[in-house]
Amino acid sequence: MNKLKTVLEIVKGQNLNATVEDDRYIVWENSLGKTISINAKNIDIDNGKIAWFQSDEDDSLELFRIFENNTFFDFEPKTQHPGHGCDIYLVEWLDDSLIVIYHEKHNVVIVSVKDKNVTTFEFYGDELIRRDNLLYFKEYNQKDVVRILKIPEIIELESISREEAIKKDLLPETLGFDAILSNKRG
Repeated sequence: MNKLKTVLEIVKGQNLNATVEDDRYIVWENSLGKTISINAKNIDIDNGKIAWFQSDEDDSLELFRIFENNTFFDFEPKTQHPGHGCDIYLVEWLDDSLIVIYHEKHNVVIVSVKDKNVTTFEFYGDELIRRDNLLYFKEYNQKDVVRILKIPEIIELESISREEAIKKDLLPETLGFDAILSNKRG
């Protein structure tokens, strides 16, 4: 069963009249009359654990949801600018943790959730690449330093210089709308 159908069944199980549109969105209207949607690229399923990001049309009702053992665990994206919306770059299960990466106006936020414990790390910038379980990133005000974060633990490692990052092909790239940070395919 594909990801959309799995999540659609869960959403419909909450007595919501949800449908699939364009083979990539689950949509429904909430009790306030707002259209809520889930993009297939913001869903991940691993060993019975299901996670997704949902939002309404004006980005005022954004929510990450985890569904496991018929139980929900929800958390809202951390934001300094409610209503601005988040660009979601990653929703992925990694070693029993959910890893979420999103861009919130000026900051990139990296979240790790394990056993309902939410750990958050953020940086002021938009340049990031992933190599397996390491994230390499640059902040706007530190262009000559590449910082390194280990996921899913959210542990910052020793930084490297921009020159060293170039030599090792680890120079972060500006995140675009369709950035792919997942190691999974499909």
